[in-house]
Amino acid sequence: MFTDINIYMKIYNNEIVVAQDIQALEYLTGSTDFDKVISYKEWESCLFSAYIENGTIVLGNSPDIYAKQIIEERNFRLAKSDWTQTIDVVSRGTISKEEQLAWAEYRNKLYNIKNEPGFPWKGGSKLEEVPWPKAPDGSY
Repeated sequence: MFTDINIYMKIYNNEIVVAQDIQALEYLTGSTDFDKVISYKEWESCLFSAYIENGTIVLGNSPDIYAKQIIEERNFRLAKSDWTQTIDVVSRGTISKEEQLAWAEYRNKLYNIKNEPGFPWKGGSKLEEVPWPKAPDGSY
């Protein structure tokens, strides 16, 4: 449906203005000049996100925003595995001591993901591309 549409981008008042055609860009900025033109498919593939770096439009999330998204996902994964570290989880037979230790190691790797080389991997837009540790039960 939108595959033939171009997306015009312009830095205007230190913000990125995005328009589907030159007339809309002119209406929004008072000019038909643009800094970048991409296909709708390319715009969709970066999850409709872009930022300005050194006066240039870069597709994807800024490293700061991407880092926050990674930390939010990390916190979600930690919360989902909190139950594995309760005192009575082994004594009740829910998991073995070895499984609890494996979960503790997984959680430690999650906690320290921000210390991994290259974090946040120059920004991006897809959390699936983050080198997440594997959960012991394969759920993540």
